[in-house]
Amino acid sequence: MLSWQYYKNRKSLNVKMFLENNEIKTYEHFCNYLKTIGVVPPSKDDAPQFEADKPKKPKPKPAAPKKAAAPNTVTVSKPSPRRSAKKPSVKSSLVNKSKPSIALDEANDLDKSTSS
Repeated sequence: MLSWQYYKNRKSLNVKMFLENNEIKTYEHFCNYLKTIGVVPPSKDDAPQFEADKPKKPKPKPAAPKKAAAPNTVTVSKPSPRRSAKKPSVKSSLVNKSKPSIALDEANDLDKSTSS
């Protein structure tokens, strides 16, 4: 049988997760589980702390409720951030530039044909 210390170190156990995954709540249940897997349980002093063994702490008192806003108070929301206008894409800028030059070429051709 393996010792608890060796088993814990060999498996790189997270003791808290080990106890939660195996639903172990007390030292007695811990010892019984270790015996079933072939591990010698540690003494109670060397064993992890269990929820049942820990003294219960008194619950803190709830905080006092917050006072409502004064009736004359006006809440103002922040304006949404402005977004800059989108820049035209490269394709549209090329298309827009090429169309006027075609129109000018056609206009020049018309001027030449009417003047001849």
